[in-house]
Amino acid sequence: MKQQSSNGFKRILSAVICLFVVTAAWAQRSTVTGTVTDANGDPIIGATVKVANNPSVGTATDFNGNFTFTIDGEQMLEVSYIGFNPLKVKSQKTPMKIVLKESSQMLNEVVVVGYGTQKKVNLTGAVQSVGEEAFENRSLANVSQALQGAIPNLNLELEDGKPTRSATFNVRGTGSIGQGGDALVLIDGVESDISMLNPNDIESVSVLKDASSSAIYGARGTFGVVLITTKNAKKERTSVNYTGNFSFQSPTKTPDYVTDGIEFAEHFRSAWYNYYGTVPTALNGFQSYSDAWLEEFKARRAAGNNNPVEINEQGKYIYYGNTDWYDELYKDSTFAQDHNVTISGGNEKADFYISGRYYKYDGLYNFNPDTYRSTNLRAKGSLKLTNWLKVSNNMEYSTNKSHMPTVVSSAWIVNRFI
Repeated sequence: MKQQSSNGFKRILSAVICLFVVTAAWAQRSTVTGTVTDANGDPIIGATVKVANNPSVGTATDFNGNFTFTIDGEQMLEVSYIGFNPLKVKSQKTPMKIVLKESSQMLNEVVVVGYGTQKKVNLTGAVQSVGEEAFENRSLANVSQALQGAIPNLNLELEDGKPTRSATFNVRGTGSIGQGGDALVLIDGVESDISMLNPNDIESVSVLKDASSSAIYGARGTFGVVLITTKNAKKERTSVNYTGNFSFQSPTKTPDYVTDGIEFAEHFRSAWYNYYGTVPTALNGFQSYSDAWLEEFKARRAAGNNNPVEINEQGKYIYYGNTDWYDELYKDSTFAQDHNVTISGGNEKADFYISGRYYKYDGLYNFNPDTYRSTNLRAKGSLKLTNWLKVSNNMEYSTNKSHMPTVVSSAWIVNRFI
């Protein structure tokens, strides 16, 4: 009898030990499985499921929203996905059903894309943008001048600094050899010339950099897209704003010319003789050359005769000048002014935005100057006729007037473009 009681006690003790071992095994390692869906029950692909206090332990959901991985005992899990609020839940032994709620703040954020707007949740690709701060308080003849260096990977190429010059926009560098690769430039959804735009009207400039822009614009967006959005009316109040800029502009670097006539003639003769092996007969289309003329030039300098021109017996002009022609032709600095007026206002039923601009540039030439004038007028407005019908308008009027004298050679006349 005592032997039977002893055997029964041993069996009970063995069962307790086995239960303890199984419990300890669960406390050490366990497999967690489950499914992540949205509020509609649709599986979320690629959602992250990880241990909250050990982010290195976790996994991502598969095509059906399922996940499985091993953890140490009972843990707090963190589930997250772009566009949804993150969620923390305790791990379970049974298959888990996790529902994520959409983040309304992130999903409703509006971004300018294509020929209109789109919610940020639907936007893919790399986008870089700048706001109106890039254009404020700057006297600019051309919007391109303000965008230089403002947006990474947006390369602007200007042939020169003329106010009328429109830049070539390039995104991500040269795409092919000899075939160009200019980005598509849209102003309020319409392809336009950026040189005709009033810089003070710009609300933002966005650049679509990667190839996903082709999904919206087709082949025309292969080399990137530059989206420019103009300002809208500020409702609930009527405001009148005036800005004026006055600036002096000067060349950043000027060439160092030889202005001494004798020094120039000596270098010219030496270069000509070393190349052709003969003495030159003319310096240009007006002045002939001979060694006797050069010696006479030196003798006149030594005698203090500074008369730059004489007429010989044949009635021909002979020059002995020392003139800095660059200084004679170009100004040290030039003046530019910019005036801009905007009027905007409205309410829930109607709004309006009107802007006008006048820009004047006096040019760098001392004679027959390269002047530039531009005017801009923009009128935007909308009227809500019913709860389902709204009429809007966006109109722009621009004029540019420039005077650009050019001389190609002494045989050509000066061309004027007005």
